[in-house]
Amino acid sequence: MELAVPRDAGPPPHEHNWDEAYYITAGRIQFSIGTRSVLAATGDFIYAPAGIVHGFRGASDSVARMLIFDAPAHAGQFFKEVDREALELPRQLPKVLQIGARNGINFVQPS
Repeated sequence: MELAVPRDAGPPPHEHNWDEAYYITAGRIQFSIGTRSVLAATGDFIYAPAGIVHGFRGASDSVARMLIFDAPAHAGQFFKEVDREALELPRQLPKVLQIGARNGINFVQPS
């Protein structure tokens, strides 16, 4: 998938049972992967193994861009459902959490 990431935008921390990797094509993105925090920039490649809590936020003044690789490719159905069913974010964030649960993505609730 290709994703545009505005400043401070991105998914809440979550985990799933497939590996995910990111290649930054423009800008900077702040990642949290387990206990690590990584500021990635254009040309960087980031890996998040299955079962590890991870998330990211745009860290550039302009929109950052990246390619996301899932192995095996499971996240596509989640994004199709979000695109169809959750049109008003952040108001419909609870709907996104439900869609995630249906698709094997477990979002970490703030404590």
